Amino acid sequence: MIAARFPRWRRRRSGRRSDRGALLPLTTIVVTVLAGVMVSLASYATTGIMSIRSSQAVQVATNGARRGIDLALYQYAKDVWAPCPSLTAVTVPPAISAGLDVLNLTCAPGGVQDGHPVVTIASQARSGSATVTFLARIQVSVDGTGASLLRVERT
Repeated sequence: MIAARFPRWRRRRSGRRSDRGALLPLTTIVVTVLAGVMVSLASYATTGIMSIRSSQAVQVATNGARRGIDLALYQYAKDVWAPCPSLTAVTVPPAISAGLDVLNLTCAPGGVQDGHPVVTIASQARSGSATVTFLARIQVSVDGTGASLLRVERT
């Protein structure tokens, strides 16, 4: 009797099954797929950020080590340092080592070439997890008024 008044409450008696309740499994599948996509995108973005930070640390360390070589050239050209009598650590001004965790300069005699003393400078800079070392051979003038860079190599 009530079903006669409200036809929408009647059950369908046809041979087809009702689609009622089919939205929940479909929504679950869509949410699961989207969650997987979001996790992979987040992982990709995190990897990219870490790669950029690593590249920046290497660049900062490379620039710092190169500044150490430039400092040695400048100091020898200004006759502030005498050619190294033995392996010694060189004091680095804070302005040169700014932005670095560590900047070490060591100096060692490298012999004589064309009548001029040669000095080997090792400049090692560390920034974060990146460490870069440059070895340079600097030829010092006999009268102590100049210096020239013979070779630089990154190790």
